[in-house]
Amino acid sequence: MGDAVASEPTKVCPSCGERVLGAASVCKHCRHRFEGSVKLDDPADSAASLWVARWPLLLFGVLAVGLAIVALLGGESTEQSGRGAPDLSATQIESELSAGLESKTGSEVNTFKCEGEGASVGEQIRCEATFENGEEVVLLIDVEGTSSNPRLEVGLE
Repeated sequence: MGDAVASEPTKVCPSCGERVLGAASVCKHCRHRFEGSVKLDDPADSAASLWVARWPLLLFGVLAVGLAIVALLGGESTEQSGRGAPDLSATQIESELSAGLESKTGSEVNTFKCEGEGASVGEQIRCEATFENGEEVVLLIDVEGTSSNPRLEVGLE
């Protein structure tokens, strides 16, 4: 493609699509014979036509890089926004708090139920506990810390 001298006009072979000198009667790439008049390209238009021909490839490359970045960062953004799997499941929260409540109150917890499937760091979950003496308590639990080391801050509703 870059064989033609930049100052001489070129033409595109209709058979193979390669550029050849405008004065050529036979394509040096595929041996196609040119008949009659063939439109000659202006060398000044070569650079512009090169961009026009390659813009879809450039656009595809930019989109591919963008999608790769989104895929790499996607795990962090879903975890931080709470749309991914919770950092602590409701079962984990229930077992941890149930034992803590029994040791602090001295009463056995009959039932302990949290709303939803769990909570991630920065979220709050509502849980209800019923003790053996019939007392009911509603707790608001804030999940703090980090995803790898979440901790619970408990308050009464």
